[in-house]
Amino acid sequence: MTKGGFQEWSWKSLVAETGPDWSSYSSGQAVLIWRKRLSLTRTKLRNWGLSLIIRPGTGTGCQDFILAPHVESSKDLLYWPVKICITQQAQPSAITDRFTVLTSKGKGDWGPINMVTTPTTPDDTILTATGISGFNNNWLLLTEQAANMTLQSCVVCMGARPLLRIVPAAISGDCLLPLMNKDNPPEKCSQWDTVYPVVTTVVNKPIFSSSVARANFTCINMIGGGTRLGKLPDSWCWYTHMLTANFKPVSRADVWWWCGGNRLLSRFPPTSSGLCALVSLLLPITVHPMSVSELMSQVEEAKLSRPKREVHPTAENPTYIDAIGVPRGVPDKYKLVNQVNAGLESSICWWCTVNKNVDRINYIHFNVQRLGNWTQQGFEAVHGQLSATSLMAFQNRIAVDMLLAEKGGVCSMFGEHCCTFIPNNTASDGSLTVALEGLRTLNGKMKSHSGIDSSMWDSWMNVFGKYKTLISSILVSISVFAAVLVLCGCCCIPCIRSLIDRLITKAIDPHSTAQMFPLLGPEDVYDDLGTEAEFISMDCAVD
Repeated sequence: MTKGGFQEWSWKSLVAETGPDWSSYSSGQAVLIWRKRLSLTRTKLRNWGLSLIIRPGTGTGCQDFILAPHVESSKDLLYWPVKICITQQAQPSAITDRFTVLTSKGKGDWGPINMVTTPTTPDDTILTATGISGFNNNWLLLTEQAANMTLQSCVVCMGARPLLRIVPAAISGDCLLPLMNKDNPPEKCSQWDTVYPVVTTVVNKPIFSSSVARANFTCINMIGGGTRLGKLPDSWCWYTHMLTANFKPVSRADVWWWCGGNRLLSRFPPTSSGLCALVSLLLPITVHPMSVSELMSQVEEAKLSRPKREVHPTAENPTYIDAIGVPRGVPDKYKLVNQVNAGLESSICWWCTVNKNVDRINYIHFNVQRLGNWTQQGFEAVHGQLSATSLMAFQNRIAVDMLLAEKGGVCSMFGEHCCTFIPNNTASDGSLTVALEGLRTLNGKMKSHSGIDSSMWDSWMNVFGKYKTLISSILVSISVFAAVLVLCGCCCIPCIRSLIDRLITKAIDPHSTAQMFPLLGPEDVYDDLGTEAEFISMDCAVD
């Protein structure tokens, strides 16, 4: 979604998007202000759609926007113009003035579209954020019902797979017998008749926690020689009604008779005796009245109170980054190359060091890919085993619950210790599946970035067919012989010849010294001849 009309449609005007975060493309003060106010997400509401959340702001007026899907080809360029107007209306409204999709090229295959401005419920918001709704998740449904009872902003906390807890019934002591003994109680107790209406006897009693807190229960003590019910302590009853005759109470909603143990009764068997209490079942849920601003302030305080991570060397990780940004502190037993030797080598033969570094990088890259492959195989093995084990445990639990249905299921035998939450990390969106998919993506990306093309050096050898290896060996041998011959002919042989000449000269005349005479030009020769003639003529005149 971009700010402005079609002429301003660019990545710089991006104000909202679904999927990956593209906020780095947005630029400009007005665009950044709208980006803080708008949130665009995909939702399953009303057969999939887009949820556009507009946060409150200052001022009134209208602003044009372009809503468009991200497509690869420019031939499929689609867009919808949207105008958001900030008004003083108490309820939002939407006006759809076109029922066809606007396209910059050709006709569009998308549409028509409808804009729905009905305020979303908390369940719709949770469905948009998590994909889970109270219509298909009983845990979420219970928390939503508890939150709706408060009629204010609140934070609801409840554990996984909660078990109902026993608490004393809210009926006053003087109305207990009139209410539970008759379906039409007297006038002074008639208000309880609407709270706990008469119902038919329930065969399958609810499952509750066997851990019961000591409380002030209103009890009845049935005296007789019949079946003894339960082992409820006398000290838990703050008021006890003594009954001598057979007590036949009526069944009412949300109240039960508890005589101790793991069993609830709506009616008593004939000729029963024992001490029993009238109880209700309460869901273990905590509600904290709290506004959004108070919640966010506590979240910010929790972030600020987190200690910073240690950046100095520790016993577990001795490495650190020095002042010039070079990693230091790797123990010698884990080093691949000695820094001192590498420094001396680079000063003498720097090209050798470069080639060695390339080989070391290839070595590390290769072993990182091997590590990624082994890790992926290990995760896949664990994923497969955990998925099958979790499915088997779930199936076995269902089968055991069916076999023990008459006794209240497995949890009626173990009580609160039965509440064990098994995270489904092997589901399609589970943490293990997501991590495994990320590892597969990383391995694929590393493999796609690996490999070199050496075909330009090897392709011309394919003309020799099956004799490729033999010809390659012969050519390598010839190349080595030619290199040795050139080295000997141009360097070694002249040096040896010079040494032999000196040795022979030294052997013939050991006392001779080697002299070097300057080379004379033609003018120097004629000058010398003229001087010699003058000497000869002078000698003749003297004689």
